[in-house]
Amino acid sequence: MQDEDSKTAALRSELRRLGDLEAPAAVWDSIQRTLARGRGWLLQPKFALSMAAGVVAAIVLTVLWADPFSRPAVDPLGDLLQRSRELETRIASIPARAQWGDTSRVLVYRISSVDRSLNRMWAEGGASPRVSEEEALMRRRVELMESLVEVERRRRQGMLQKIAY
Repeated sequence: MQDEDSKTAALRSELRRLGDLEAPAAVWDSIQRTLARGRGWLLQPKFALSMAAGVVAAIVLTVLWADPFSRPAVDPLGDLLQRSRELETRIASIPARAQWGDTSRVLVYRISSVDRSLNRMWAEGGASPRVSEEEALMRRRVELMESLVEVERRRRQGMLQKIAY
């Protein structure tokens, strides 16, 4: 560490001993002439027209290539309904549902409670202000069903481990 500090100090003192250097006047004159000549190209009509044409071409290409129908519509409620159907199918395929543990039973009761709330809402003909409530209930239903599938997956893994050992 001290070796590096001494090297840095030595280099610093050597640099301070050097005299100030000035660029030759001809170099500065050349730079100023180049800069004065170069500023005008931005204001020339050819440059302005080519830039405008480039911007227009970029906009037209963007509009032509951007297909508004290629983007899927955002429908969180529809996505939740689809996910719910998929989970119902998975739950129905779980073997030995009669042997579910307490955690699984609690989840099933909670799912049925959410189902009752949804059925009541749908029977009343859910008005538009209730869409967010419907979406929240569906989201809760999907979360509970995902938890149930996960609990049962882990239970089966435990059973397999017991069988294996």
